[in-house]
Amino acid sequence: MPFTTKNKTITGWLWQSSHHNRNKGHSVVELLVAGICSGVILLLGVNIFVNVLRITENLEAKTNQSNTLARALSFIQEEIKQADYVMAVTGNEDKKCDSPSIDSQHCLKIITSNIDNNPNREEFIYYAFDDISVGQHTWQKPGVLRRKTIKKDGTDSGWRVIVDGLISVREKQPTVTCNQDGIRWDMNRWNTSVYGGTKDDKGGFRFCVNNKGESQLVRIFLYGHIMRTKERVYVSGIALTRGIGGG
Repeated sequence: MPFTTKNKTITGWLWQSSHHNRNKGHSVVELLVAGICSGVILLLGVNIFVNVLRITENLEAKTNQSNTLARALSFIQEEIKQADYVMAVTGNEDKKCDSPSIDSQHCLKIITSNIDNNPNREEFIYYAFDDISVGQHTWQKPGVLRRKTIKKDGTDSGWRVIVDGLISVREKQPTVTCNQDGIRWDMNRWNTSVYGGTKDDKGGFRFCVNNKGESQLVRIFLYGHIMRTKERVYVSGIALTRGIGGG
């Protein structure tokens, strides 16, 4: 016959005692496990938040850079529309394109002779790429597109930045063709050379002109760099001269 204390077995008494002690609080092991689980959950939550924040920042950077490039492209297209003709020129062919301020082997030269409906106000506009990945600069690295105007009286504006944040000569370079993205560029009759890059065909500015000399049709490419990533965005567009000289 089992030993009893007030009609309770020793086994039952021990169980109740153990159960009563557990109700008083958690053991050190239980608290440690709970702490570890909470830490893991918190760490996962922080990682998810950081990843979402990075994705959002990257998307915003792409959108901002795309908009910036689009505005610069639209500005260039408007200037071309008012021009008589355009050309791709080297520093040897045109000394105005020979400058330590630019790195393009060929400048995009825009010739306009009818500014503000005044046929006597001839103007030359030059566009070229400049790599600024080395050294201190006020513009967003690593590359910029510069613009210069030369008035008929010889007034020189100097090379001024139109858009910054272009890809540099140090990054993976795009493969550029005049007829890419489904654009109808007559590869049999028109000039198919791509200009605007450095001597090594690098940088974030490219353009095509339909003739090797005076041209009326231009296609422009701008390649933008996304900060803290290896990604890039680009815009391209076509413009046709409509000035007096261009017909």
